[in-house]
Amino acid sequence: MWLWTWFLNTCLSIYRYFLIKYKGHKFDHEAKISIEQKTNRQTLFNILKQNHNTKFLIDQRKKSQIDQNENIDSVEKFKKLFPKFTEYSDYKSYVDEIRNDGHTKDILSVGFPIALTNTSGTSGDPKNYPVYSLDINEPYNIAYMMTKTVPSNLFNGCKCVSLNSLSYETYTTKDKLKTYDVSAITTIAAREKQNVETILKFNQDIVPSIIFYEIKQQNDMFLFILIWTLQCKDLEVLSSTFVMALIHFLTFMEEKFDFICKHIELGTIPVDESLSVPLSVDVRLALQSAQYRLPPNPNRAEELRKIVSENVQVLDSLN
Repeated sequence: MWLWTWFLNTCLSIYRYFLIKYKGHKFDHEAKISIEQKTNRQTLFNILKQNHNTKFLIDQRKKSQIDQNENIDSVEKFKKLFPKFTEYSDYKSYVDEIRNDGHTKDILSVGFPIALTNTSGTSGDPKNYPVYSLDINEPYNIAYMMTKTVPSNLFNGCKCVSLNSLSYETYTTKDKLKTYDVSAITTIAAREKQNVETILKFNQDIVPSIIFYEIKQQNDMFLFILIWTLQCKDLEVLSSTFVMALIHFLTFMEEKFDFICKHIELGTIPVDESLSVPLSVDVRLALQSAQYRLPPNPNRAEELRKIVSENVQVLDSLN
């Protein structure tokens, strides 16, 4: 519970900071919403126009009995085109076609995909989506903002760790005609922009970069990040493009706290049996090398246990 209290208070403080700095105490909420709605609608209509001749939208027009030449330029027309919320199952057959047939183009967007993104599976099974060149700018800008261009240099100079994975795999279509990189959307964007270092800008050597590049399973990556991060007393900021990843990270830390403290105390890293996916020999040897290996730190482990114990006692007394 103390983690949630800290997290919510931190979010509230940051929100109040930007609110006062940029809008003052008289924050014009309605005007802001109006601008957002106009921008969102224009973005939506542009996407529909760009992808007018894709297989997905052609099929969707047939299902909704909309003329193929009709321009979708209003919310009412969009609701007619998509009368109900779509789910992954509505797209899966198109994704499978892309994964199976290297000849396929103009399926979900214009041209061929440049990569496949895989979700973390936080809310269900991991899923693949094709990523097109038109999709890249937005996630890259988000990642860039989170790690480099935060207004007023709020995070500059802080000890900060990113939670963004930089690992990727490859997938070859069943007909062997095309090979796609498979990774998180922010990683794909950073690689396409040739600016991967941006994502790691705030790690400041707290966590070995090999963890972000080579450990593919999210819980395993979080575990190793925590073993290094919790030893840094000066840590001030956790940077994450996706809020659910941050929540998952904090929840995971709470669940594995004793296990993490034990490794900090002994200066060891988890054995393969305690991981979701075994480490490769090269990665394990690297993390145990003189360059990265953490010495036993029983004092820090005891300090962490004491911090948690004291906060739990405070919360228990309040309840």
